[in-house]
Parts: sequence; structure tokens; C-alpha cells
Amino acid sequence: MDLVGLDSLLKLDFGEIGPGEDISESIDYMKLESLFERSEETMFEESDKSEPDWGWVNSQCYELLTKSRNIWVAVFLSYSLGKTDGIEGLTAGLKYVKNCLSELWPDLYPRLDEEDNNDPYERVNALSIISPEPGLSFGVIDFSKLVSSFKISQSKQIGSYSYQDYKDSINSSNDDAEESAGGQKTSLIEASFKDTSDEILSEKVDHFREVKNCLSEIAQIFSEKTSGEHSVDFSRLISLTDEIASFTLQFCSSREEIEENVSQDSHDFPNSINNTVSPGFSGKISSHKEALDMLREISRYFRENEPSSPVPLILQRAEELVSKDFNEIMQDICPDAIRQMDWLIRDGQA
Repeated sequence: MDLVGLDSLLKLDFGEIGPGEDISESIDYMKLESLFERSEETMFEESDKSEPDWGWVNSQCYELLTKSRNIWVAVFLSYSLGKTDGIEGLTAGLKYVKNCLSELWPDLYPRLDEEDNNDPYERVNALSIISPEPGLSFGVIDFSKLVSSFKISQSKQIGSYSYQDYKDSINSSNDDAEESAGGQKTSLIEASFKDTSDEILSEKVDHFREVKNCLSEIAQIFSEKTSGEHSVDFSRLISLTDEIASFTLQFCSSREEIEENVSQDSHDFPNSINNTVSPGFSGKISSHKEALDMLREISRYFRENEPSSPVPLILQRAEELVSKDFNEIMQDICPDAIRQMDWLIRDGQA
């Protein structure tokens, strides 16, 4: 299915067909739902996942949404369109989710729990698929991986690469066994971005920021509809879109002009949304690996933009010490002090 089908869906008069019927018990819905079952992530999970025919998923979602306004199906369609139509498809799908929440809140499926003060629990669950807590998996759905895999650079000589391609090359270059090949790959990817026109890169930045804006608007609408009593947390995915936009922007010669336009556009959103994330890295470092990645990113910045700075050498030294314990660090940076300490201990025992 292309975006024409979704465009017609977006333009449907909600007032004419209303919320439709409850499809949660239908065979077609259950087939679709089985692809996105929630589970705990395991180290072997990736090998167990098989990609469905996303064209079929699009068709199933579209057919179901002409019968019922179901937020689960709307979220499934957003992801599926991202797989078939790229970031434009994902954006169109998220806009449809936003429209459903905004226009059909009282009658949207799954219905509010009237016995529990109209608790939107099931709707929170549906939207949580978009940016789940670490450790949770929803079948073949992974919005963060999807967003990272969108191709950004477009070089006729070198090819097209995604942000995920870049991150993978960085990780490979930090592996001793693959350091040379990984470093060459990183340079190749960066060259591809540098060989891509400002117009294309600027357009890509706009796309990622449009995804961020859609997510922010969905969160805002949800909060307003529940009088601030319930919320959905898209901060991890929003932070990722900002990170990718900032990475892409550094290869634009017209960077300052683009940033100025973005700054002006940001005034259209409430402060609570603008403050969700900031440009560049804007989340807590939650793992040893993320901390090392950040050290390497900082080092790369200084090597490229301030080549005379000693910071890369200092950070490289720090990176070498990160995995050592206190005694190993002292032996590495001040071996004489360790020998003197050992001598004092032996002398005291004598």
C-alpha cells in the first residue's frame, strides 16, 4: 500500500462513520495482533523474529480501520508504513494516530473503562509500543530501530547510509579484532554524508523533526484528554530523533540557517513539549557501553573541529582505564606509588 491509501483514510469524515465496530475478537485482527505480542527481551530474541509481508500488514490495517477506529491498529499501521514507505510513511501514520486521539477520544477503541473512572489503560498500552521501556519487546515492532535504519545520505559515488550504519561502524571500529575495517567503514559513511547535497540533508532533518513533533503532539493531546492524570512517555524515541537530526545537521554547510528555522518553529509548541529533549544527546547514560560511546563521540568532535586540542588524547587514555579497577588504574598511571605502598606494608608487617 502506498501513501495514497493512507491519505484517503486521513481525509475520511470521522463524523460519517464514527468509531465503527469492535474488531478485537475478529480473526483478521487477531492475526495482526499476533505479530506484535509483548515479551521480555532475551539475547536470542533477534534470531526468533521473522519479518512479515509489510504490504500485507498495510492492507490488513487499512481494511480494519475502515471498519473501526482502533488505536492498536493505527499504531501497527504507523510502523508498517515506515517499513514500506520510509520516514514519510511513519510520519503519515503518526498523524493518523494523532487525529484519532484528537477527534474520536470518547468512542475510540479500545474503549475507556467506565467502571474505573474512564481509565485509558488499554490506550496507554497501545501507545507504549512506540517508545517502550528498556527490556520490553513487541514482536517484530521496534520503532527505535526503524527510525535509526532510515537511509539519510545519498551519494552517487559512495551510496546511501543510515544513522544505524554509522553507529554500527563506530562499534566495529572499537572492537580490536575489527578496528581497521570498522574505521575505514566509518570514514566511508562520513564521506557519503559529506557528498550529499545540503538540500537533501536539510529535507531529512525536517523529516526527523516532523516525527518528533508528531510524537510530542500525541503526548500533549493524550495528557489534555485525561486532564493531566495520565501520560505517555515517548522521551526515548524523541531523544533519538533529535540525535539523528543533529548528526545529520553537522554535514550541512547551511547548518546555522536550518537551526534558526527550527528554533523559530519550536515556539509553536508548549514549553512542556520543548523541554522534553534538547538538541544532540539529551538522555541519561544508562549503560557502560553508552558511556564509552559518548566519550568516543566527544573525542571525534575535537579531532574534526579542534585538531590542535589535547582532549582526544586525554579521552583515549580515560577510555583505556574505564574497565580497570582502582588497583589496576594505580598500577597503570603511577606504578611507583604502588611499589612504595607495597614496601610500606611489608615494612610495617616486619
